[in-house]
Amino acid sequence: MLGYRTLQNYTDRAPDKRDMAIFKALIEHTYQDINFFSFQPKDFKRRNFGCCTFQLDMYKQYGQGYGMSPAEYYLKLFDLRNRTEGRELVFAKSEWDPDICMNILSKVSFGRGLFRDTGGRGLRFPYLLPPLGPTGDEVIIFNAGRFKREFTFTWFLENVICQEKPGICDPNYQRLFEEQTMAMTMVVNT
Repeated sequence: MLGYRTLQNYTDRAPDKRDMAIFKALIEHTYQDINFFSFQPKDFKRRNFGCCTFQLDMYKQYGQGYGMSPAEYYLKLFDLRNRTEGRELVFAKSEWDPDICMNILSKVSFGRGLFRDTGGRGLRFPYLLPPLGPTGDEVIIFNAGRFKREFTFTWFLENVICQEKPGICDPNYQRLFEEQTMAMTMVVNT
């Protein structure tokens, strides 16, 4: 997952000097739950393998930059109950495979704004999602003309996230998540 992206103001909230520290405190112990990894070389050298340069950059640009508090942006990432509002496919990174004439998906991002595709041949050709499922044998192909319409957040949640990490799709997880987020925000704000 590449995070939550938006190109529209969420609120008129001004950035606070504590925002980055608060967001880091929220994300550094939970980013693995939704595969929100950093691929920045400096993050590989740290104890928190895969955190937190990229995540902080994403918050600064798409959260804080558009008026979201750390908790609001964090909720956009983790609150899986909201499956539609602000959950459009806005980014896809793929590699073109000339042998099968398809775009092979490697990264996606949901949010609000215009769709952007990098790396592949774009919406003129089908998209292939690498092997999924318990055996790792199932590949899913999206017709080029229907890719943006069919590759929804709900589809991704049910067929990728919940299959790989069923615990975070449990309604009890969502209740605990809300309680933890509120508690962590209060601790960081004191």
